[in-house]
Amino acid sequence: MKTLAMSFIIFVFLSSASYAQMLYDGNANGGNETPDMQGWQYMADPVYGTLASQTASGGRTYFYTIADENIQSGYFSYNPLSGVSHPMLNNVILDRANGFSVEFGLQLNLEAHSAPDRAGFSVILLSHDLYGIELGFWQDEIWAEAGLPNMFTHAESTGLFNTAVDTDYKLNILNMTYTLYADNNPILTGMLRDYSSWVSPIPGIGSFPYDTPNFMFFGDDTSSALSDVELSYISLQNGTASVPEPSAVILFLLGAVKLIFIRKHK
Repeated sequence: MKTLAMSFIIFVFLSSASYAQMLYDGNANGGNETPDMQGWQYMADPVYGTLASQTASGGRTYFYTIADENIQSGYFSYNPLSGVSHPMLNNVILDRANGFSVEFGLQLNLEAHSAPDRAGFSVILLSHDLYGIELGFWQDEIWAEAGLPNMFTHAESTGLFNTAVDTDYKLNILNMTYTLYADNNPILTGMLRDYSSWVSPIPGIGSFPYDTPNFMFFGDDTSSALSDVELSYISLQNGTASVPEPSAVILFLLGAVKLIFIRKHK
């Protein structure tokens, strides 16, 4: 009985070694909140950014930069101007040795680009030591931005892939590798990059955001593309172990009860 109890304690401990944090829940509070109403830092370029649009209804955010491809705007986990981070990410360390992943619901209704190395919607995920990945989303492809020596050029990709349907994505980072899943199916993998040597031509920007540890971005970060997207949720899983499904816990408990019953009746 002591052995069984100890086994259960170990099981629970290992199951909770990783934890999930909901960073944006489109269904929360009536389903009418955009990510910046739930802790994300919404920023847009001062010239064209006013042409960007974000609205929320029915459990999702409708994010548009289709008015002009010069628009750059999106959701940042950290704002260097104010020093404010997403409150759920304060003091959170994204350690690639331990592994972490970001899950998000996304539908890309429209995307257009005037340069082959740019995308109207991008996701950036950086670890605490600045290694990470930037992925560009087109309507028929998802691809990675290259690191040195050909930084921010079109690198590995999914090939033809339909992003115009509502999809649950998971971007996983472990050690020096990233893997992107779509509805639990792996569709893209590659090595992490360090983009921090890039320096913005805009004075005062420096290498932001690529010099920012534990960082995430969702949006349009280029003046050479535009997009119309629907975003329903963003969550962080920090650590490689997964919290078990309730069914797994139930099966374990049923097995434990059965073992006790057998022992008592032997």
